Amino acid sequence: MSWNSNPIHRCVAALDVHQAKLTVCVLYEDEAGKPRMELREFGSFKRDRKAMVESDWRW
Repeated sequence: MSWNSNPIHRCVAALDVHQAKLTVCVLYEDEAGKPRMELREFGSFKRDRKAMVESDWRW
């Protein structure tokens, strides 16, 4: 993956919310300045949303 232009923010996230699941996509720049992407899926129950918040995100 490569950046097509100079990013305004070094870390951004998007949520795709459906009835049964949540998909989280995070784009960020690692310590070496390389772009990275993390894509994770979570269920829609309260315990799943709590797990999403408490996840070990790496940036």
